[in-house]
Amino acid sequence: MRRVTAIAVRAAVGILALVMLSPLLWAAFASVKRGFDVRRAPFSIPDAPSVESYRDAIAGGLLAAMGHSALITALSVAIVVVLASLAAYAFARLTFPGRAVLRTLILAGMMVPVHAVLIPLFIMASRTQVSGQWYSLIGPYVAFALPLSVLLLTAYFADVPKELEDAARLDGCSDLGIWWHVVLPMSRVGLLTVAILQGVWIWNEYPMALVLLTGSWKTLPLSLAEFRGEHTANWSAILAAVIIVATPMLTLFFLFQKVIMRGMTEGALKG
Repeated sequence: MRRVTAIAVRAAVGILALVMLSPLLWAAFASVKRGFDVRRAPFSIPDAPSVESYRDAIAGGLLAAMGHSALITALSVAIVVVLASLAAYAFARLTFPGRAVLRTLILAGMMVPVHAVLIPLFIMASRTQVSGQWYSLIGPYVAFALPLSVLLLTAYFADVPKELEDAARLDGCSDLGIWWHVVLPMSRVGLLTVAILQGVWIWNEYPMALVLLTGSWKTLPLSLAEFRGEHTANWSAILAAVIIVATPMLTLFFLFQKVIMRGMTEGALKG
């Protein structure tokens, strides 16, 4: 019975995984069709695969937008990891007035929807004359990524043995030295989990990029939106662009899926 149950569970999980992957698989098949074939027979296997749609996607400025997104994502994630790890170490290990109130205020940021701040962000960016610049996105991205990052890292840092910190203090380490030499090396899984989770969100973020960016600086979601006009759409190029955009994040997920799942489950249990 146990073997039968295990086989049934694996079969159910396999079917569920196939269902979840079916849109991506369909997009991959449809992306090598010609535009007319996508509309005429969307679910058929392509008779004569063509990479014309991928050439159209690249010619539409997708690679430049990918470079822009990579730059913004890398800088934002780096700042998030540094600031969140410092805040998490303070909340997990230090005692100071207003600690609980400050932590509550930071975590309350998870309840603020992105759309509620789009107009204030646009007004602030316009008044400070950074509207349309690529770096105008970094501040909002960091602000929205910090609450969850602080929550996860606080749970990790609280689990670091205090004996190691005491030994480091005896060796003359300051709080920053302990954070750098003891806490961060022992929390690599948590740091990587935060970096990947926030990197995926920033990579795919659309509303704030639409409001704050203008001109030639476009992120990947904005570039994808341009493949569809008011009355027509190049669906084969759109699907090819979707595959190109999704490939880096899917590769990261498959490479670090065990780390991500371990980081999420351990963070939940420790929290």
